[in-house]
Amino acid sequence: MYDKTICESALNKHVAILKDFRERMLERVMSEVEMIPNAEALKLHWLRCCSVMQYWKQGNTNVMSLYITLKKVNDTIQWYTKGCSCKSGCTTLRCSCKKSSNKYCSPGCKCVNCVNLPTNPNQAVDDPDFDLEDSEHGEDISYDSDSETDINEFTADTSTTYINYWDIFENYIFALPTD
Repeated sequence: MYDKTICESALNKHVAILKDFRERMLERVMSEVEMIPNAEALKLHWLRCCSVMQYWKQGNTNVMSLYITLKKVNDTIQWYTKGCSCKSGCTTLRCSCKKSSNKYCSPGCKCVNCVNLPTNPNQAVDDPDFDLEDSEHGEDISYDSDSETDINEFTADTSTTYINYWDIFENYIFALPTD
């Protein structure tokens, strides 16, 4: 079966065979629990196994090297769980996400009709005093700034940083020796 599958790379061949196995098993299994994992689940499982293997290989040393810092983990958790609660689309600088280093609203935001998403290429920043309803309840709405606008003061883009972080993580995991 492996030799009959025609693909441009070995990885695509394995993914195609896995998909074919899943389709054939679907007719025979009683529940999803008995199915083999799909390609994405298998990849995540494999990445975790490589990470565990790395720790086990360091088991006889006094110092274990961690490839991930706790600050990155904490920042990622904060980005996924914390956010604003704006009512008018996060278009002004009253939005706490726009004022923070994140620049964009995160998955943890509870805002309504948000236009402050990283996929929106035409993001306009309005006057910060324009809409008082956009501020979060119980938040200090005073705004201190040394410049006319703070557009250029936002240096970090969490969504891009997060994507780059996972790309580096995957490259590191794939570069691990498997002996």
